Amino acid sequence: MWIAIYTELTKSGYVEISMGISKCIIMDRNYSADTEILWGGGRVVLSKDGSNGVTNPLLIITLIILFLIEGMMLPYFSAESKIKYIYATILPCYILYVSLPGQEIIRYFKMFAKLLTIASTIVVVCGIFDIFIGTSIGKTIAEFSAADSLIESIRQGRMVSYFGHPLLTSEVMILCFSFNTLVNYCIEKKTVIETVYYSMVSVIGIGLCGSKTGLMLIAIEFALLYVNKKGIKYFILVAAAVYWAYGYGLLDTVIGRFLEGFKSGDLTTGRNTALALLMRNGYLNFNFLMGHAGADLSERMIAALEYPPLRWAYLFGVWFSVLMCIILFLTPAIKILKNKNIKIFIVLIILILDVNSYNGITTQSDQMLLYCVSVFLLLNLSYVVRGNENEDMCSGTKPIYTRRYPTSCNYNFK
Repeated sequence: MWIAIYTELTKSGYVEISMGISKCIIMDRNYSADTEILWGGGRVVLSKDGSNGVTNPLLIITLIILFLIEGMMLPYFSAESKIKYIYATILPCYILYVSLPGQEIIRYFKMFAKLLTIASTIVVVCGIFDIFIGTSIGKTIAEFSAADSLIESIRQGRMVSYFGHPLLTSEVMILCFSFNTLVNYCIEKKTVIETVYYSMVSVIGIGLCGSKTGLMLIAIEFALLYVNKKGIKYFILVAAAVYWAYGYGLLDTVIGRFLEGFKSGDLTTGRNTALALLMRNGYLNFNFLMGHAGADLSERMIAALEYPPLRWAYLFGVWFSVLMCIILFLTPAIKILKNKNIKIFIVLIILILDVNSYNGITTQSDQMLLYCVSVFLLLNLSYVVRGNENEDMCSGTKPIYTRRYPTSCNYNFK
């Protein structure tokens, strides 16, 4: 496989690095977007003012260097953990800087939505089989993994899938609903059956996972995206389908966990209670420069530090947490909002709230990669779709003009 790397420093101060299987270079020093990739691949644009991509990727390089310097000062933070944290938590952020042509991002966005729908359908079908037929698919997965958290989830009656923890499965369900909805609004209108189908798969999946946060977030997202003149019929149909699912007991797990939370006075399953107790007793110290990575955490401390910003601040210092939040959450939200894509902005905010409700993106796994790929697609879609007039969920012939290219796109988004 041939990979070409081309670097051009323009008069405006931009550096463009392009990688792909094959490419065509259109050189124009007065126009910063001078590279078009014809068959896949990606384009990374570095700029002095951070106007392209999320921000200047030099920030990530600086972040890695500072992270390594701090790591050398933490006696209990092993070299293996440092490497894992860099490639599992920091390096995936670089995906946010990849930019694709409009035609490519539409194809990848639709492909990702279909993949999420298929994967979510399989998970929900397995969960329903476990309930009504007693196949014990989730129990088998939990016992095979030998993970205490998954075995405990089975004991609590929560669905365990091949994704792993129920909260990660719930996140995938929210992504399934979100990306299919954006396809429905911004790319091609789906039928009523398709809309009700992916909505029901997502809601039932979250219900089987027993995720209180997931159910609240998807309810808010559905209300914000579908309670309008054009979406009210979908709202009525999905509401009726959810009531049907409730009648068959598919939402019993999550409803039971809500009731337990109301009785205990803490809907966060003890996280806020543990955090308040440790803060009150002075057991949690958040230093600005030096963290506590490598130190053993008690069960109560793990519960208190379930939220990613708090865990990053405790493990690596407040500076690391602030930089990660700026790179991952704040800057993408500002860029999408500046593009006047309100529906994409809503989807991003729901995703940010969900990943910040548990510690998935702070673990040395692929959950950070999943988040970054999702935001990469949302950002690129916002570059292609300009303004709210292109999020109408109606048929039309008005072409959409990409944000970075002066020629029209072949897709009709309205």
